[in-house]
Amino acid sequence: MPPGGDRDDNLMQAVAAGNEAAFAELMRRHRQWVYHQVRAIVQDSSQAEDLTQEAFTRVYRSAGDYTAQGSFTAWLRRIALNLARNHLKQRQRSACLSLSDLEMELLGTNGSEPMQALLARGLSEDVRTAIQALPDEQRFPLI
Repeated sequence: MPPGGDRDDNLMQAVAAGNEAAFAELMRRHRQWVYHQVRAIVQDSSQAEDLTQEAFTRVYRSAGDYTAQGSFTAWLRRIALNLARNHLKQRQRSACLSLSDLEMELLGTNGSEPMQALLARGLSEDVRTAIQALPDEQRFPLI
């Protein structure tokens, strides 16, 4: 993350006053690392571009409410990562195939072998439990 400090806070004040050049400078300084942070989570270049654009749209809209209480980069990072996480949650909800259906398909358990189906179900529960126990930074890329 590039250092910003007071310079970023001053730029945000200028953006709040309607200075388009100040906003362009903020984007120039921070766009690349925001994109890489989001890309690491969503694992999709196109979606990462869209979410990066949305993050800066939110920065622009919130410029009047921004107060320099901490690091601008931390604030921007929080916006971007929340967008990425929300995107993953939405994508997960809209998935067509459940994890258990996928496991059954991969293991070839279509109900014809009860013991294999029972073992697959146990494995499925173990995998879900293990994934849920991971910290967000590790769980979201897996999902």
